[in-house]
Amino acid sequence: MISMPFEIKRLDPSLKDDFFRIHSQENDFGFCHCVFWRVPIREDWDKRSTVQNRKLREKLFEKGISDGYLLYIDHEPIAWCQCCPIEDLVRLKQRVAFEDGDKYWVIPCLLMKKSHRSRGYMKKMLGMVLEDLKVRDVKRVRAYPKVTEVFDPMDNWTGSEEMFQDLGFKKIDERRGLAIYEREL
Repeated sequence: MISMPFEIKRLDPSLKDDFFRIHSQENDFGFCHCVFWRVPIREDWDKRSTVQNRKLREKLFEKGISDGYLLYIDHEPIAWCQCCPIEDLVRLKQRVAFEDGDKYWVIPCLLMKKSHRSRGYMKKMLGMVLEDLKVRDVKRVRAYPKVTEVFDPMDNWTGSEEMFQDLGFKKIDERRGLAIYEREL
């Protein structure tokens, strides 16, 4: 069997089912639906339910809001990368944004299907995302890997510092357990 090349797609409502196939209990990520950074800090995240988070994600689809990319191999969705302007993610902005007023995009969340983890696919995906951002005339991107020596696979939704360094990101700060990496495009 010949494998199809990697393909990324910008998230849009037509890819809703693929998004939820990645964000599922079978991948151990059926709770968040990648809305964590959209919920203001004043709201207690731990008191939210899976249903509330899914409803928020459904509303984003209804509004046509695209905040990331899906990676496909052989037409099968295998990974997710949240990527959007910092202004779209109120909780992240409240937690780590500088008061510099600059406009930039962020990569705060990553998710790979269990069956495809630890193969270097996320790094490949991020390279493709960065190329697409250049086409979209994005000038600067920030990422927020957790600062830790050892990653539990269940807690690696931010990516590793090493991966971002390999992709040309430079560490510019560290706040509340997250490193802040930046790359000019």
